[in-house]
Amino acid sequence: MRVLGVLIAAVALSMTAANALAASKQDWDDCQADDPDRSIAGCTRIIDSRGETPKNRAIAFYNRGIAYSDKGDQDRAITEYDQAIRLDPNYVSAYNNRGNSYNRKGEYRRALQDYDKALQLDPKYARGFNNRGEVFENLDEPDRAFDAYSAAINLDPKYARARSNRGDINLYRGDYDAAIADYTEALRLDGKRVDSYRNRAIAEYFSGAAEKALADINQANDLDPTSGYNVLWQEIIGERNNEPSRFLDASKKVDTKAWPGPILRLFLGEATVEATIDAADNPREKTKRDRTCDAVYFSGELALRTKQRDDAVRLFRRAAKDCGRASVGVGVANAELKALGEKP
Repeated sequence: MRVLGVLIAAVALSMTAANALAASKQDWDDCQADDPDRSIAGCTRIIDSRGETPKNRAIAFYNRGIAYSDKGDQDRAITEYDQAIRLDPNYVSAYNNRGNSYNRKGEYRRALQDYDKALQLDPKYARGFNNRGEVFENLDEPDRAFDAYSAAINLDPKYARARSNRGDINLYRGDYDAAIADYTEALRLDGKRVDSYRNRAIAEYFSGAAEKALADINQANDLDPTSGYNVLWQEIIGERNNEPSRFLDASKKVDTKAWPGPILRLFLGEATVEATIDAADNPREKTKRDRTCDAVYFSGELALRTKQRDDAVRLFRRAAKDCGRASVGVGVANAELKALGEKP
């Protein structure tokens, strides 16, 4: 009987140890949580447990990569995705997300390599085509971006982000009807897309539909009153509609220390054009160019408001020349030049 008891105890101990080696449901819930720190802790417990399959550990590395990316640590995120791919070489989402991290770092060619690999593994992966489009925008290749977004939409007609992104290319091209159609469909699919409301407002504004533009920019601002871009466009579109200015009160809801805060301070009379453009400086070349584009373009809009036509033309020409070729900034600068009777 003693021997039997010892055997039963040994089996029970063995089962307890096995259970201890496997991750718990709580570990998995934590690993997949929206909170990055909670996710990292949960995923780490799974990765460190010896009872998980390589596939499950790959998923944990992948989720930990998302968490580090959300915290802004793209280098660590890439390391996590590397491990996920090592354990599962056919992990489409891991290639895609590693591409996203390379894109955020400005390593666009490496990002494209990862998106290409994801699409090689799954040719119907709509997200991969959309992300390729975003890289092509960063590389100033609007036609290739347009084709990539169209491919994503063809694969997934309900892909709101791809619709909105293609709308941006149409807005850059000055094809306002096509841009409005894309933004409208994006909003039908996802009615909370602030950027789609704002950019549809811009397309409507330059197409001459001033009242529709005002309704859309007001909706964008209602959805996100902390967006400096919403406040700036609400002021510009509102003025053309002879609306009373809301700028002073609206700007109080925006963190003017963060970009595009310096542009709001310019409109408030608290900064010069030169200081605003200087504030666009950034160690990342792409970020610096985009912010400089904003600073120059909105300085042109302010010059228009203050009846300084020559300065406005000069600033719009600079924006049209220096903004990224796939940038909405080029499209709106060219539109303002045409409205002033000037050649873009």
